[in-house]
Amino acid sequence: YDLGKCTLSWPGDSSVTVADTENDFGENMSGLYYNQGTSSSSSDDFLYAVQNSPSTIYKLQWNGNYFQKYSGSGWSAGKTIYYPDGTGSPDSEDLTFDDAGYVYVSSERNNAKSTKSRLSILRYNIGGTSTKLTATTEWDLTSDLPNVDPNLGLEAITWIPDSFLTSHNFFDAHLKKVYDPSDYPQHGNGLFFVGLEGNGYIYGYVLLSSGSYYRLSSVSSGETAIMSLEFDVSTGYLWASCDSHCSGRSALLALKASSSSSFTVMASYNRPSSMGNLNTEGFAIAGPASLMCSSGLKDKEEAFGNFNSSSSSSGMKAVFWADDDCTAGHAIRRGLLQCGDLV
Repeated sequence: YDLGKCTLSWPGDSSVTVADTENDFGENMSGLYYNQGTSSSSSDDFLYAVQNSPSTIYKLQWNGNYFQKYSGSGWSAGKTIYYPDGTGSPDSEDLTFDDAGYVYVSSERNNAKSTKSRLSILRYNIGGTSTKLTATTEWDLTSDLPNVDPNLGLEAITWIPDSFLTSHNFFDAHLKKVYDPSDYPQHGNGLFFVGLEGNGYIYGYVLLSSGSYYRLSSVSSGETAIMSLEFDVSTGYLWASCDSHCSGRSALLALKASSSSSFTVMASYNRPSSMGNLNTEGFAIAGPASLMCSSGLKDKEEAFGNFNSSSSSSGMKAVFWADDDCTAGHAIRRGLLQCGDLV
């Protein structure tokens, strides 16, 4: 799939605006995850952000105009993360949640030993009030992945539930058959997909509670680099986004209907036309469709507002980008993405 020949306009509103206060975070904001609440408003929704230096996870809440740091349970200045032995400084590039509420961080190296790759997935229990988080488990994938520069490692991560994968006959390349979760006891209820910046590939893993793992898939994102992964539960699309190295393009992947399927690049999209070629290393989608898209500008949509007064946001859902360079003093920006099928 030659993305360079088939790149489409951004499938949403072209307007993008800042979504944080000036100079609140500084540089190195690398990953985002929008955690859906249970109400029809955004009052119990949180945007989680991860910074690679210092190694910090933030819990952010929308106040009607911008995201601010959540002040409860020790989150007011973010929480510092560590390896399972309580030491080190993970070069934390992206984060995701599983269905049990654990946070998983993709890290490309220990900042304290920055000349050596350490391609890890780290799991954190973010409950409690401590301002320090020690990983409960580390899955070190270094020996299973191609050798890359220490600063071109695991840049992206997302979790996809088993229910979606089995209903779409996801192919397990490890066992060479359609994926069956029962083949992997004690793995939870989904698989993790990570993006390797150095080659632009996406790798799917089953992570066992023991710290061992199996690689079940590998596929090109269509770009030479990858900075973020986001699974859109409302559409089943897997978004693989790049930063300024690829002019901010995003690839859309999907599982094609067949007796056995792998993620396939279906389209490539330019960044919204009003957003500069920023170092956007994080991308998150607010959803699901039941609250964001069913009736246009209402419910959660209403909280984020109509970004462009000349263009209705009906039929759109909110999306967010993290700018690693904190351009003009802002690390988080917001925009709109079309609801429903895109391809």
